[in-house]
Amino acid sequence: MRIWQTIIVMIVATLLLAACSVKSLSNQDIDKQNSDTKLRSELKAAEKNYGLNSKEVVVILKKLGTHYKLNHHSKKEGAIYDRLARIRWAPKEKALRQEIKDAQDNYGRNSSQSITAHIKLAKFFSRQSTRKERFALLEQSLKLARERYVEDQAELAKILYQIGNLFSRSALLINDSNEISELKLQLKRAETLLIESLERYDNNRDPDPRYRKKVVKRLYSLYRVSKQHNKAVEIIERGLRIDVKYQAGKQQDIAKGLYELGKKQNRLKKYTAALYALKRSLELDKAQYGKQHRYISVTQHELGKVYANKMQYTNALLAYKASLAIATKLYPNGSTDVALDLRDLASVYTKLGLYDRALPLLKNSLAMYKKLLKYDHRSVLKGYHHLSLLLVDMGNYSEALTYSLQALEIIKGRDKPSNRDIAYVMNSLAIIYQEQGNYSKASEQYTKALAILKKIKNSAYPTILGNYAVLLAKLGQNDKALSLHKQSIAIFKKKRPINYLSLAKELSNLGGLYIEMGKPKKAVPVLEQSLAIRENIFPQNHPLIAMSLNNLAVAYVQLEKIDKAVALHQRVSNIYKALYSADHPVMAKHYNNLAHMYLNLGKLKKSEQMMFKALTLAQSGQGNSEILWRVQSGLGVLYTQLQRHELAIFWGKLAVNTIQGLRVNLANLDKQTNTGFLSNKRYVYQNLADLLITQGRIKEAQSVLQMLKEQELYNSLQRAAKIDPRQTRIKLTGLEQKRFAKYYKLQDEQISLGKERATLLRKLKLGAISDVEKKRVIEINEQLLPLLREAMLVFLQELQKLSDQFAKDKAYRQTEPRLDVAETNLQKAMIQTLHTNPDTKIAALQYVVTDKRLSILLSTANNPPVAKQIKFDGKTLASDILTVRELLIASNSSQGDSTLLNNKLKSLYNLLIEPIAKELITLDAKTLILVPNDVLRYIPFAALYDGKRYLIQDYSLTLFNEAVKKDFTSNSSQNTKLAAMGLSQAVDKFPALSMVPDELTAVAVTSGIKGKTYLDEAFTRVVLKNALKQDFTILHLASHFEFVSGRADASRFFLGDKSSLYLGDIVRENLRFDNFSLVTFSACETGLGGGLDADGSEMESLGALVQNQGARAVMATLWKVADKSTSEFMSLFYRYYHELKISKAEALRKTQLKFIKAKSSGRRAWSRPYFWAPFVLMGDWR
Repeated sequence: MRIWQTIIVMIVATLLLAACSVKSLSNQDIDKQNSDTKLRSELKAAEKNYGLNSKEVVVILKKLGTHYKLNHHSKKEGAIYDRLARIRWAPKEKALRQEIKDAQDNYGRNSSQSITAHIKLAKFFSRQSTRKERFALLEQSLKLARERYVEDQAELAKILYQIGNLFSRSALLINDSNEISELKLQLKRAETLLIESLERYDNNRDPDPRYRKKVVKRLYSLYRVSKQHNKAVEIIERGLRIDVKYQAGKQQDIAKGLYELGKKQNRLKKYTAALYALKRSLELDKAQYGKQHRYISVTQHELGKVYANKMQYTNALLAYKASLAIATKLYPNGSTDVALDLRDLASVYTKLGLYDRALPLLKNSLAMYKKLLKYDHRSVLKGYHHLSLLLVDMGNYSEALTYSLQALEIIKGRDKPSNRDIAYVMNSLAIIYQEQGNYSKASEQYTKALAILKKIKNSAYPTILGNYAVLLAKLGQNDKALSLHKQSIAIFKKKRPINYLSLAKELSNLGGLYIEMGKPKKAVPVLEQSLAIRENIFPQNHPLIAMSLNNLAVAYVQLEKIDKAVALHQRVSNIYKALYSADHPVMAKHYNNLAHMYLNLGKLKKSEQMMFKALTLAQSGQGNSEILWRVQSGLGVLYTQLQRHELAIFWGKLAVNTIQGLRVNLANLDKQTNTGFLSNKRYVYQNLADLLITQGRIKEAQSVLQMLKEQELYNSLQRAAKIDPRQTRIKLTGLEQKRFAKYYKLQDEQISLGKERATLLRKLKLGAISDVEKKRVIEINEQLLPLLREAMLVFLQELQKLSDQFAKDKAYRQTEPRLDVAETNLQKAMIQTLHTNPDTKIAALQYVVTDKRLSILLSTANNPPVAKQIKFDGKTLASDILTVRELLIASNSSQGDSTLLNNKLKSLYNLLIEPIAKELITLDAKTLILVPNDVLRYIPFAALYDGKRYLIQDYSLTLFNEAVKKDFTSNSSQNTKLAAMGLSQAVDKFPALSMVPDELTAVAVTSGIKGKTYLDEAFTRVVLKNALKQDFTILHLASHFEFVSGRADASRFFLGDKSSLYLGDIVRENLRFDNFSLVTFSACETGLGGGLDADGSEMESLGALVQNQGARAVMATLWKVADKSTSEFMSLFYRYYHELKISKAEALRKTQLKFIKAKSSGRRAWSRPYFWAPFVLMGDWR
C-alpha cells in the first residue's frame, strides 16, 4: 500500500512541476508579446503626434529594433532598420526625386538630364536595402535612354555601361545564400548590358577606346568574380586587341592584361597560350621597368607555375629561382612574395626527388609566413601541409605527424573551418599513421577525408581513394582495394586534360596490388604504363621511376624472368645510391626485394646479406613493422633452404610476433578488416607450424595452430572475449633466448635511441631545444645509430657460426631451461576425458597444409604426439575438394558417377588417413577427434573411402576447434528433454522446406525423447530465448542457415516468423546455451566455391561460438538434404542416443551405418553418401 501511495505522490509532483514549467514558459511569451505591443502603441502615437520621420519616432524605432534583435526576429529587425535608413536619407532622396521632376518639367521626359537624374537616384538607393526600387529605377533609366539615343550609338553605349555597372555592383551586394538565383539573374542582366555597350562602341564610326577599355575592365571583373574563366580569357584578349589597335593603353596596361591572360590560361590548363602571354608581359615589363622590378618577379613566378603544371621541372626551377632572386633583393627582410617563391621552389625539388634541397626552403618559407601573417592564414596552413608531406617522403614520420596535427588544430580553431583543408590534412595524417603501422587510425582518417571530398566534389577525391586502397591491400582486403584502384584510375582517365602524374601513381599502386595477389601477368602491363608515363616526365634518377622499376622487377621475379628482374633492380640500386643515405627507410624495402630476388636465383649467401641489411634498418626505423615481419619471415624461408632449422624457427617466431604486434593496432577496425589482415599472412603461421613439426617440436606447433584458430574466431565473432588473442606471443626456448640475447640487447638499444631522437626532433621543431640536446641529436645520427647498426650486422653474420658451436656443445644444451609449452585446449580435453572415462579410446588428428606439404599430427591423452609429413601440391587441394562435394551432391540421383566419386574419396583417404592408419590400429582408437584447417573443413570425413569401407564404418568421428574452451571433467547429462523448432515456408531466396513438420514430429515424438515442437509462426526470437532458460537439454533447429563465406558474423539463421538471427547477434545479445548437451542445425549448407575467401571458417565458427556460449556440442550439416531421409535420420539418431545411453558420436555413427546398410527398395538410395555424410558433430562427443 505504501509503495502505491509513494508512486501516486511522485506522479502528482511530476505533473505539477510540468505545469509550472509550462506556466513559466507561457508567462515569458506573454511578457515578450506585451513588450512588443507596448512599443508599437508608442510608435503609432509618436507618428501621429510628431510625424513619420520625427526624432521621437527614430528613438522608438531603435528600441523596437533592439527588442526584435534580442528575441531573434531577424525579418522584423531588418524591416525596422530599413525604415531607419530611409528616415536618415529621406532629405537626400527627396532632393533627388525633385531633381528628376525638374529635369522632366524643364527638358522633357526622356531628356539626357532626366536620364542622369534617374541614374543618380539609383546610385543613391545602392547605399540602402532598397533593391527592388533600385532595379526598377535602372530599368526606367534604360527605357528612357533607348528612346532618347536611337541614333547616337556612342551616348547609348555610355548609358548602357553605367547601368550595367550598377547592376553588377548591386548584384554583388547580395550575400544571402537563399538568394543565389537572384544573384545569377542580376549578374546575367549586367553582362547583357555591358556586352551590348561594347558592341555599340564597336559599331560607332569614331569609337572612343577609353570607354571601351572601361567596359572590358568591368566585364573582366564580373567574369572573375563569377568564376567564368573562359569568358574572362576572351574579354582580356578583346581588351588587348583594343590597346594594340588604338594604342589606347600604356605599355604597363598591356603588360598587365597579358599577365592576367596568362594566369587565366594557366588555370584553364591552356599552357602554351599561357606561356606566350606571360613571356610577352615579361618583355613589356622589362622594357618599362628594367630587370629588378616586382612585376618581373611576379611574372617569373607565374611562368614557374605554368612550367611546373606542364611537368617541365628544369624550366620551372629557372623561373622560380629568377623570381626569388628579384624578390630577395627587393625585400631583404622577407615578404610573402619571397615565402611563396621558397615554397613553390621547394615543391619542384620535391617532385624531382631532391628532398634535402626542398626541406630548408620549406622551413624558411613557413617561418616567414608565420612572421608576416596570422597564425591561421591559409598560406601558413599550406606551409605545414607541404612540410608534413615532404617529411613523409623522407621517412621522418614522427616530425611529419607533429606538423600535420598542428595544421589540423589551427584549421579547427577557425570560426569557419574549411572542410577541404580538413580533408587534406586528414589525408596526410592517414599516410603517416599507415607508414607507422597504425592502420586503425589511418583507416579512420581516410574514411573521414573521403566523405568530405565526395560531398564537396573535390578534385583530390580519386587521389585519396587510391591512397585508401593501398591501406586496404595491407589489411588483406584485396578485392575491395582492387575495386577502389580501378575507380580512381577511371576518374583520372575521364578528366580532361588527364593528370598523368596522378594516373601513373595509381597504375603503379594497381600493379603492386596485382603482385601482392600473385597475378604478375596482370601486373606487368599496368606497371609498364606507369613507368612509361614517369620516364616521360621525370629525369632518369627520380625516386618514382625507381618505385615503378622496383615493382616491375618483383613482378618479373614472380614470372621467373630473373634476368629482367636483375637488370631492373640494378637500375633501382643506382638511383637510390644517388638519392638516399644507406640508412634511409626506403632502403629497407629495397634490400628486402633484392634478398627475395637472390633467394629465387639460389644465391642464398647474397640473399642473407641483403636480409641482414634490411633487418638492421627495419627494426629501428619508424613504422617499419610491415617490412620487418616480411624480412623475418624471409629469413625463416632462407634458413629452411639452408637446412638451418633452429635459425629458421627463431625467425619464424619473430615474424609471427611482429604480425601480432601489428594486429593490436587494428583494435578499432571492423571484423572483416581484422580477418582480411590475417588472411594474407596466415602462411607465416602455417610455415612455422610445419617447420616445428619437421623438427619434432610438435607441442610448439600445436600452440601455433591453436593461436590461429583463436584469432579466427575472435576476428569473425567473439571480439568481446575477455582475452584478446592478438596480445599473445609465441614463446622462445631457453636456448633461443640465450643464443639471441645480444640480438635483443642491440635491438632494444636501437629502439631506445630512435625514441630519444624522435623526442629531441619534436623539441627542435617547437624551438624548445637546448644546445646540449642539439649536440645529442647529432651524436645519435652520426655516431651512435650507425655504430649500433654495424654491430647488429656483425652479430648476424657471426650468428651461423655461433649456432654451429651451440649445436655441438652438449654441456651447454643440457643447461638449457626447458620451454614450458602450455597445454592446448585439445590436449586438455583428451586428458580430462581420460581421467573421467579411463576406458575411452580416443585419438586426435590435426592437419597442417602448405603449398608443398601436408602434416598430420596424431595425439593421444597419454602418449607424445606423432607427426607424419607428406609431399603434395597444396595449391590444387581446394579444387579437388570442390569436385568431391559436387560429385557427392550429384549422387543424390541415379545418374551420379559413383565410380568417379569413390575414386576421389579414396584419393582423399590416401592423403588424410592412410599415412596414419597403422598407428590408429595400434592405438586401438575407437573415436577420432578431427582438427582440420582451411578448406579441409569442407570434407565429409565420414565418407572417406579406403576402397572397401567408409571411415565411419571403423571410427566414431567428431570435429574439434582449439578456440573452444570447455571443461571435459564431467560427462554430458543423459536426462534428455528436447525443444524442436523449425520453418517450413519459403523465405527470402530460399524455397520451402516441406519436410520440416515431419522432421519436428520425428525428433520430438517418434524418437522417444520427451519434447515440444515450435513450427513456423510459433518459432520466434522470444520463444527461442525463453527455451534457452527452461529445462530443455537438446535444441533441434530445422530451418535455412545461410553461411557467408569468410564472414561468419554475417551468416544467419531464419526463425519461424521469417526474421533472421545472425551469428553476430548471439554474441551481442549474449544468448547462453549452458543447459544444452547438444544443439542441432539440420539444414545448413556451407559455402565452398563462394569466393576466394571461402575456407570453411563459417561452419567451424558456428560450432565454436555456440559451444563457447555454453553448449556441450553442436551438430550441423555440410549441405542440405531436402528429403524425407532427414527426418528419418534425426529420429534414429535421437532414439539411439536416448535409448542406448551411448555417446553422441557413437549414436551418429550407428545412424550413418544404418543408412549405409539400407536395403528396402524405397530406402536403398539412402545408402549413398549424399544422404548420411553431411552430418557432422562438433565439440563434446560423449
